[in-house]
Amino acid sequence: MYRFFDECDQLINNDRQDDYGDPVDNLVRIAQVVSNVLDRDFTPRDVAMFFICVKMVREGKLHKRDNLLDMACYAEILDRWEGGQ
Repeated sequence: MYRFFDECDQLINNDRQDDYGDPVDNLVRIAQVVSNVLDRDFTPRDVAMFFICVKMVREGKLHKRDNLLDMACYAEILDRWEGGQ
């Protein structure tokens, strides 16, 4: 039986991790870069919530399963980061 969250897990732990590295480390690095570019402090939580908001806006305009999947993936990565604090 196909499961939505199994696909999310596959994306986070295999496909995208193989391409981009550990998702939590990536979230931290994005926060550091954005903080430097915009000259104010952003946390990894801010970054994850921003990406979730982007996907919510896109989903509000046009339903695509990818939007829902990405929101779940960002939430999972955020949970991992917060669990490591």
